[in-house]
Amino acid sequence: MTREEIFDRIRSAFADAGLSPSEGELTLGTNYAQLIGDVSVRVTALALALGREFGIEIPDEDITEFETVDDLVGYISGRLVP
Repeated sequence: MTREEIFDRIRSAFADAGLSPSEGELTLGTNYAQLIGDVSVRVTALALALGREFGIEIPDEDITEFETVDDLVGYISGRLVP
C-alpha cells in the first residue's frame, strides 16, 4: 500500500471518528496534535477508527505521540504487513 493510499484511508478514519476537518484542511503537514487536541474521547475514537480502517491495533498512548499527519502515515505504513 502506498503512502498516498494510507493517507486517503486516514482521511476516511478521521471522518468515521467525527474528526473530519474542512475539505483540504487535512494534509500530510497538518499539525496532528492540534487537530485532535487532548480530549481522550477523540483520541480513543480515532484509534478505533484507524484500527478498523487498517486492521491493526493502535494503542491510545501511541496515537498521541504524532506531531503531523505524515508521522501517522509513517507509523501505519510500518505496521502494515506487505
